[in-house]
Amino acid sequence: MPRFTLRQLEVLEAVGRVGTISGAADELHSSPSAVAGSLTELERAVGVQLTVRRRSHGVTLTAAGRRFARGAAALLHEANGLELAASSAGDHALTGEIIIGCYVTLAPSVLPPLLQGLERKHPGIRPRFIVGDQNQLQTAALRGEIDVALLYDMGLHEDMDSQLVVKRSVYAMFAEGRAPQSRDGDPAETIRLADVADRDHVLLDVPPSREHTLEVFASAGVRPRTRFRTNDVELIRSLVARDMGYALLAQRFKHNVSNEGYPLETREIHPHTPPIAVHIAWPKDVRPQPAAQALIDLTLNELGSTLS
Repeated sequence: MPRFTLRQLEVLEAVGRVGTISGAADELHSSPSAVAGSLTELERAVGVQLTVRRRSHGVTLTAAGRRFARGAAALLHEANGLELAASSAGDHALTGEIIIGCYVTLAPSVLPPLLQGLERKHPGIRPRFIVGDQNQLQTAALRGEIDVALLYDMGLHEDMDSQLVVKRSVYAMFAEGRAPQSRDGDPAETIRLADVADRDHVLLDVPPSREHTLEVFASAGVRPRTRFRTNDVELIRSLVARDMGYALLAQRFKHNVSNEGYPLETREIHPHTPPIAVHIAWPKDVRPQPAAQALIDLTLNELGSTLS
């Protein structure tokens, strides 16, 4: 039998994430001395130094400590899942908190229907969400800070498991009346990237959208003349609507109008570009707890049409 407790694992996970004993104590509603004592007892139990404690620099995990903390996060998830399953066994109603990570450009179209769907089907689940880029979300998932993440498939970490939600193709966006004419013989309402190579371009500067956009240009043999870079999709739409550049995006919008009310028009790209896939993902070494599995099922069953 293990000689450590779940509470000690919880302490290690919190200290590794927060970086200070006092910060972890506040989060765990404990005292700094109790947190420090739990760390000492855990290191004694496993016979390995897990932390480096410096009075002026907080606490850092050793290499062994980082590996142990990842396993601790997995065990804590399993324990929470067992508790939820036991509490739900009587009435089959799922309860508990779930933390959802969502890629920044997906959030406006994904989170509202997902949160509403959870409220409708599983009112006992209390969702929270974090919005960020691909790297931030995967790091948070692997640290046990979020349960599942909705993100693109590019650059998925080898320690993440995932399921496909929907595939999207990149399209071009222009100010009204500024899209080039389709070439003779090409499908109607399409453009070739070579025909906009001499125009100013506005880049969505968030990984992995940035990398995918540049790959699309490279595959067409085009080097974009990027004038502006931003991580704000609505700012991109406003700049494009004022004819300050064109943009390539994967996110689809219901209305081709900027926040300022200026009209936009879109064109598909010819030849067709490789699609980029939206996935729902979680760490491989963590079995999704019942509430997280309910979210995964809801996403796969209902969100595909919303994201197309």
